[in-house]
Amino acid sequence: MKNILLVVQVFILILLGVFAVLEHVYWLLAVAYALLFVLALLDIYLTRPTEPTRTMVLPGFLFPLGGPLLVLGYVLYDMFLRTRHKRWVTLRPSYLAYFETNYDSSPKGVFLLDHNTTVRSSSCCLNPFVLQISNGSQTISLHTTSLSSRRKWERAIRACLYQLGGQTEDGQSFAPIRRDTPAQWYADAKFLFRDIYHALNSAQHEIFIAGWMISPELRLVRTGNEQEDSKTTLELVLHQAVKRGVRVHVLLYREVDFALENNSHYVKTRLVPLGVQIIRHAAQSRAVGAHAHLLPGWNVGDTWWSHHEKLVVVDQSIAFVGGIDLAFGRYDDQDHHLTDENERIWPGKDYYNVRIRDFINLEEPHVDLVDRHDSGRMPWHDIHCCVGGDAARDVVSHFIARWNHELHQLQSFRASRKSVYQFLLPARYETSLGEQLLPYSCTRIQALRSVGPWSLSRHVDHSIRTKYLRLIDRSEHFIYIENQFFNSNIIATALANRLLRALDNNEQFKLFVVLPQWPAFEGMPHENPMTKIVLHFQHKTMDSVLSRLRQGSIEAFGTIEDARIAKLVSFCSLRKAEYLQGKLVSEQVYVHSKLMIVDDEKCIIGSANLNDRSLNGDRDSEFCVFIEDNAFVKDLRCSLFIEHLGLHPKDCQRCRMCSLERRSKNCDIPAISKSYVSDPFVALWDDTSVANAEVLETLFPGLQPRNSYRNIVQAAEGAADTPDPNSTAHAFQKLTGNLVRIPLYFLRDERALLPSFRDPKTFILPYENFI
Repeated sequence: MKNILLVVQVFILILLGVFAVLEHVYWLLAVAYALLFVLALLDIYLTRPTEPTRTMVLPGFLFPLGGPLLVLGYVLYDMFLRTRHKRWVTLRPSYLAYFETNYDSSPKGVFLLDHNTTVRSSSCCLNPFVLQISNGSQTISLHTTSLSSRRKWERAIRACLYQLGGQTEDGQSFAPIRRDTPAQWYADAKFLFRDIYHALNSAQHEIFIAGWMISPELRLVRTGNEQEDSKTTLELVLHQAVKRGVRVHVLLYREVDFALENNSHYVKTRLVPLGVQIIRHAAQSRAVGAHAHLLPGWNVGDTWWSHHEKLVVVDQSIAFVGGIDLAFGRYDDQDHHLTDENERIWPGKDYYNVRIRDFINLEEPHVDLVDRHDSGRMPWHDIHCCVGGDAARDVVSHFIARWNHELHQLQSFRASRKSVYQFLLPARYETSLGEQLLPYSCTRIQALRSVGPWSLSRHVDHSIRTKYLRLIDRSEHFIYIENQFFNSNIIATALANRLLRALDNNEQFKLFVVLPQWPAFEGMPHENPMTKIVLHFQHKTMDSVLSRLRQGSIEAFGTIEDARIAKLVSFCSLRKAEYLQGKLVSEQVYVHSKLMIVDDEKCIIGSANLNDRSLNGDRDSEFCVFIEDNAFVKDLRCSLFIEHLGLHPKDCQRCRMCSLERRSKNCDIPAISKSYVSDPFVALWDDTSVANAEVLETLFPGLQPRNSYRNIVQAAEGAADTPDPNSTAHAFQKLTGNLVRIPLYFLRDERALLPSFRDPKTFILPYENFI
């Protein structure tokens, strides 16, 4: 009946409106609107809920920890402004949930309240009983029975929004700034995996995991004892949690099989029989197949974007956020060893070197990819963190929104809408995990993300990029960046502007950038076009920063002040050398971090790379946290500097747990631990990176990029060079730490970036995938 009334209303409006305009009989418009008003009142009467709104304890409701029930009752629930259905709706402090009837315990949908939520009554005077509620992800419409009922819902929802509190800094993020929040940082995966292991074993209610890649057989604890370590695999820990009654929910990126070997289907086949609820989520073209074109905001280009965040949440109380996947190849410590001949630490495919062989046949985890007696592994350097309190609940809100979004889309386009999975709801559980794992109490923490129409939100959220730009512009003494990529025009422009300001004002300022020496693809640049493409865009970005500085130097001083520019900016990478069965081998320490530190006061840690894919918001989905606290940030920065410069003693198992003074007698403590970067330390950083690069060029001329290799031909010829065996041992002793400078003129003259027919990936994939 309501659909017939809608058609009649629209038809009368169009017919009388056109006639009135053509014949200049404008009084007919008034008649048309009067008729529409009568029909609207009839529509309200016919479609009103038959049961009145009630305030009572909801029988069978199984989520008591979500907060007190504020309002509940039958209303017409209009999801995404599509079709109205009579639903039992409950309001709690952080969400609305709707059910088929008041006796159901499993919600059919959830609307999360956040700082972007807006509430307004219907702007159309024809139906004053309608309440529209919007957040970044969706809009719903509640059709109540009367003005008093609508006002009661509206007042209650606005009270919930007021209680959320917080400050969002000009609305740049979906989450407010959280103050005095417990936190911890992790440099490399060793202690991260150990703490995740203990947290998962302590879980009592729920576990949330979101990942780009997951390895079920991953060992979370490595002691060198095969029998003990084999009991700490991720799948065993999750299985034990399920047997304890813990609900485990996993959001896993469903890769493009043509381009990646993540094998998410194998992961699902391993975890689902254990009782783990897992959704492989990706661009909607793969999630809902032929119905993808019906989804709002979807386009064919979204096929290439990925869900890139790496999250682990335990009991909705503590959240691990950063750049480290629960996957093979990620486990490492500050020593970054290249060898493990006895498979004591890196068994099977965990002994990983993508430069030699990328992942394949992950369903055979115990079969080596690389000959460990002939080739070294590729060490993995990465940064992660853990947060508690309200900051952890912001991570929970994001995960729940993602899970519910994916579940709703999957159910909408299946023949049967029944699913074994349920919508998730926020809850508050009592736990002591935060006290055990989180020693810092950070002044300010804020959750940031990149999401868009295809991944979650109706509106593009690029709060990560906004925060990066703001911190760069407001930096005073130095900026320290570790990142897997450096291909962002907007970030490069912001950095160049800040450096130009320092150059013009003769400020003591330094930009440190640490990047991978080679992209994570098989082979050298002359062997793999994808390696060449990524290197091209990375060097182009670095050159754009330096070109702006050279131009600014000419304008300020009349000449190019290379010495001033060198003091302002440094581009470096990491490389390690070790002996393997009497032979010296070398490999880059792959920088996978997504970290920026500013002035020892503020930092950003997460999954977002410095490229348009991660920062634009409408491409890859990402999650980061902004942390402001001198003790937290300064300890992290000092630990990284000591690691890269080789200043920590071998017996220091966890740098942040001991004082700087005890780490090395040769360490320039005042220079390293100051809140600003002093001239002695800048000289130490630059001299170490240059000296290590010169030694490695001598020892490994075919592996170490250098300025003399201006094109692919020269790089291929250099790869055939062999070192002088008589100078090997002497030169090896000169290496200090892992820091090496990046040769800025490497492949500078190479212009052959056209797609290669010999490599179908570079021929088919658009260049936007690499920047």
